[in-house]
Amino acid sequence: MYAVESNVPLPAKIRGRGRPLKVVPPKPLKVGRPPLYPFREMEVGDSFFVPLGDRNVIWTCGNRIARELSREFKVIYVPRGVRVWRTA
Repeated sequence: MYAVESNVPLPAKIRGRGRPLKVVPPKPLKVGRPPLYPFREMEVGDSFFVPLGDRNVIWTCGNRIARELSREFKVIYVPRGVRVWRTA
């Protein structure tokens, strides 16, 4: 599990599109294995770091959670890995 951190600033300049994840109405929660990434535990402004993570895999997981819970996340490459911020 990855630690959720507060007060980590979102970079001012983002290379690429840096598009936010879509927000749609939530779906009912499913029962299954425990989550790998802490998207559900995050408050607005929180972030977590995944060392040497694959941005596409993390973005896909975040997109699904964003749709289920009506939240927004930003997934950005940073030195030595990927950082995910909850923006709304």
